[in-house]
Amino acid sequence: MGAFIKWFKHFTDNHRGITVQSLFDEFGHAGPCAYYFLIEMCAEKLEKLTGRELSAEDCRFIFKRRVVESATRLKLPTITRLLLHGTSAGVWRGFCQGSGKDQLIIIEMPILLKLLDSDLRKTRRGRDENALQTGPDKEEEKDKDKEEEKDKELRSVKKTKAAGFRPQA
Repeated sequence: MGAFIKWFKHFTDNHRGITVQSLFDEFGHAGPCAYYFLIEMCAEKLEKLTGRELSAEDCRFIFKRRVVESATRLKLPTITRLLLHGTSAGVWRGFCQGSGKDQLIIIEMPILLKLLDSDLRKTRRGRDENALQTGPDKEEEKDKDKEEEKDKELRSVKKTKAAGFRPQA
């Protein structure tokens, strides 16, 4: 079905946080960059499973070592340190499994469920979904919009009357 977290919000002062600052201290500018790359790679893999709620098991991501090395432009020893750093910070549980070409990097990141839940509560239906609406649902949506507009006008008139304003004839 494809990824359904297209973006997730973060605070604009995130660069002052303990996790990001410790990444700067240990890895330089490559630390926060690789950190966010890993979060984005995991979010991209998170697929919406129809018919059931997402769980922590859905937030277990497996990558081939070369894919993570290519995306982050880091070598395995640095990636391993980064995984340990994220684990100790409580962001994820990351580890390497296997060896050689077949080595896998496994990241468990249940925090994505929290980000997704928060995002879904704050967002409303997008334009693309409205454009796909047809039939009775679309008509109901139009009716609701008209009712909301009328209610807004009525409240405006009531406010005006309450303030003692009378239009002159």
